[in-house]
Amino acid sequence: MSGSALGSLCAQDIAQAWLTDFSRSLSTGDCQTATSAFLKDGWLRDILVFTWNNRSLFGTSKIMKYLEENLERDTLSDFRLNDESHLAPYNNQSLPTAVSSGFTFRTPIAFGQGFVNLSQDESGNWKALTVLMMMKDLIGHEESGPEEGVYEGHTRAWVDVNEERRKAVEENPHVIILGDENPKYSFRTRRQNRGSLAKTVPDFEFTYPKESSFNVIQAISRDLAYIYPTR
Repeated sequence: MSGSALGSLCAQDIAQAWLTDFSRSLSTGDCQTATSAFLKDGWLRDILVFTWNNRSLFGTSKIMKYLEENLERDTLSDFRLNDESHLAPYNNQSLPTAVSSGFTFRTPIAFGQGFVNLSQDESGNWKALTVLMMMKDLIGHEESGPEEGVYEGHTRAWVDVNEERRKAVEENPHVIILGDENPKYSFRTRRQNRGSLAKTVPDFEFTYPKESSFNVIQAISRDLAYIYPTR
């Protein structure tokens, strides 16, 4: 759609038109059409959607190659504009002629969340300057959110609940998180909100042997890694 055709339309209409075309191409595995939804110097940020890695791709040639290698037909579905107040479509005044919006989607195993900044190309077509797509929750293991602080009808104190949880983590952790103080707390909390027993080791020296009872999944950052027991 050209800029003149959308000139009188609101940010909602512009974002919806772009998302409709983009989602259709992803759902059908059409990498070329999906890539054409980006500006030539656009960015795609992928966090655990197309692969189990975090990737940032700059430019349509790299985005095209990445999608050709990792996009499978019928794996992305249920694309919708985000209607939360801070993520709904709006005219972004910090970028030239830009419309920004959040959106949601699904994969076979997860709920996804995304964000797009749209701008017009030299022909007046609305295309993506940046697209973020990230895994939000694993289906069946969604984060529980903040606790109310009431346990068994006010009959149990927090100190007892906390002690019981710590004992369960020490005796049978589902995941061990290695890393420094601040990141480890965030990852531990989010894992526990998904029902996992997460144990942290703040200071460590680790060598991964070929023969090991642990399966190293992924280095999250310079000083943080997930290690899952092999079951």
